[in-house]
Amino acid sequence: MKFLISICLLFLVSFSVSAQTIKVLNKTTNEPVFGVAIYNKDKSKSEITDLNGQANLDAFMATELLYFQHISHKLKTIKKVISKTDVCI
Repeated sequence: MKFLISICLLFLVSFSVSAQTIKVLNKTTNEPVFGVAIYNKDKSKSEITDLNGQANLDAFMATELLYFQHISHKLKTIKKVISKTDVCI
């Protein structure tokens, strides 16, 4: 019984610690895009994708509109959605 409780606690802790990370992909090549600026409407919060095209969105509220901007791509705006993990630009 203690083993089952330990497994359940481990699962709950790992679930609550997980961050919302997305991966920005090029729409035509499906390759990760690094250096994409992600920010909210008033630019008070921002993130930049890493070399793997990934960024953490925990700083943004669930209802915020997010703007994705890269020097070689058009500006894209999406609403933050908890279940979506890949964004194609």
